[in-house]
Amino acid sequence: MRPNETNGTDYHFLRKDDFVDKIEEGEFLEYEEVYPGLYYGTLKSEIERLWDLGKTPLLDIDVMGALNIKQNYSQNALTIFLHPVSIANLRGRLAARKTENEKSFEARIGKAEKELVSADQFDYVVYNNKLEETIKTVEDIVRKYLSTSLNNSLNQ
Repeated sequence: MRPNETNGTDYHFLRKDDFVDKIEEGEFLEYEEVYPGLYYGTLKSEIERLWDLGKTPLLDIDVMGALNIKQNYSQNALTIFLHPVSIANLRGRLAARKTENEKSFEARIGKAEKELVSADQFDYVVYNNKLEETIKTVEDIVRKYLSTSLNNSLNQ
């Protein structure tokens, strides 16, 4: 948990043993051991809670998690790969945040380099050059998808 994050608001932070128990109990929509000993995942219960409220979940997850969701929920999932302009640009943005130590910084860069080869497996690839433009592009893609999905469900 980063200093500015709140358990239950930003994420649900679990002890490793609790996370592994939930994996064994099938409670995750998707999960990955993103870095050695660091698990990330999406609880099915959270997605179902949002659906019950009539909301559409929007997930910010790693590449493997997104591809797992796309494989398992292809009719109800839209995947967007946020592509850095370059690894050098990504290095600069991460360094400016000052949230990583050197080891975790290099691990994140290495992971990003490996993930770039999976970009073509996503429904859309958006180059993240200027944040405001990236947000607008993603919003437009999501609005179009939701509009099309709603129209398709009304016509069935």
